[in-house]
Amino acid sequence: MAVGAGYVRGMVVNVDLPRLDAPGSWKERPALIVSTEDFHRTRPDDLLAALVTHRIWKYHGSTDYLLQDWQAAGLTQPSVVRSSLYLLLCSDVKSVRGSLTSRDLQGVEASLRRALGL
Repeated sequence: MAVGAGYVRGMVVNVDLPRLDAPGSWKERPALIVSTEDFHRTRPDDLLAALVTHRIWKYHGSTDYLLQDWQAAGLTQPSVVRSSLYLLLCSDVKSVRGSLTSRDLQGVEASLRRALGL
C-alpha cells in the first residue's frame, strides 16, 4: 500500500534524527515507515516512522520487536524496531534501505498495538 511520495508502510529508510546523547545534533539512522494510506489522504507530505536500532541487547521489552529478517530490510546487523515514533516530512528521507517481510511487519504492528493500547 503506497503512502506519501511513493513510500510504503514497512519500508526501512535512512533519516536524520535528533541525538538523545547530544542535544542539538542529528545523526542519520534507519527508521521504519508505519504510516498508512488513510494517514496520507490528508497528510501527503508526512510520514510516521518508528526508530530502528542495532542495540538489541538494550531494547527487548514487549513494545520492541526484534527483526527476524533484518537483511531483507537492508540492515547490516540484527536490529530492533522500537515504539519510538517520529513525524517526518517525506523530504527528510535520505535513502531507502529495504522493506520488512510480512512476518516482521506483523510483529512490529503487534508491538505498536501494545505500546499504544490499541
